[in-house]
Amino acid sequence: MVAPVPTGAVVVELVGARVTGFEGVDDTRAFAADPQVADTVRRVIVISPTGGAIKFRVEVEDVSEQPPRGAVVDAVDPANRKITALTGYQVRISR
Repeated sequence: MVAPVPTGAVVVELVGARVTGFEGVDDTRAFAADPQVADTVRRVIVISPTGGAIKFRVEVEDVSEQPPRGAVVDAVDPANRKITALTGYQVRISR
């Protein structure tokens, strides 16, 4: 994920079939509701306690299918203040 300013947490919305879970990388933590069979849109809260790089894994049922698309829909800075301008935030999905 690309964050244009130090970021403490983001809410990421992912669109795609059969997303089965999320996992934080390094000191990042990820939280989401359990998936439902018919879900094509999932939201995950991703938290970086240091305000540094926000990295997380997206688990899918079939890695040969088209990867999900993601967008940041909410964010806070490391002091938990709302970031109102989300321009520059990007979710990068790679295999």
